[in-house]
Amino acid sequence: MAEDSRRAPEEILCLAFNQDGSCLAVGRPRGFDIFSTESTALLHREDCGVVRLVEMLFRTSLVALVGDTLGRQLTMWNTKARAGICSLQFPSEICGVKMNHRRAVVLLRQKVHIFDLKTMKALHVIDRSDQAPGLDPALCSLCCDPERGWLAAPLVAGSQGAAVDARAGLVGVVDTYTLPLGGSEEED
Repeated sequence: MAEDSRRAPEEILCLAFNQDGSCLAVGRPRGFDIFSTESTALLHREDCGVVRLVEMLFRTSLVALVGDTLGRQLTMWNTKARAGICSLQFPSEICGVKMNHRRAVVLLRQKVHIFDLKTMKALHVIDRSDQAPGLDPALCSLCCDPERGWLAAPLVAGSQGAAVDARAGLVGVVDTYTLPLGGSEEED
């Protein structure tokens, strides 16, 4: 991607395509950039502080940012208004963020938090305290189809709670649109 000739290149902290692959977001020590993947043109640059994780919602003005030094604050950012919409604090480091048309999913090492995207109201928390130490806590996929809220993530607990080798290849799939409100979900 072309770097703006008026500025020296900065360290890259993260890279993320949007859901349809039309944009690439780049997190930097001073903010983030959004590039078109079709033309490599710089579409947006924001100097808002450190951005360690960035997740775009398709090609809309909504971007989820994680940037504080401890990685515990999620900021929903509007690129048109060039301002934060809301910020949420978490008890531990945010390892990943996924969004679709209706949900925002925040991945911590021990928990998965699911939010209504329009209101950022907490809907559900999935406990994954049995996660194997070697598994990447950011490893998951959220379906981007507006009619489906599937969230897939690795499982490491057996059907009776017995530990299973993390390399066993088990994947848990939940529908974030139909999960009961509140509480924790025991992964089956």
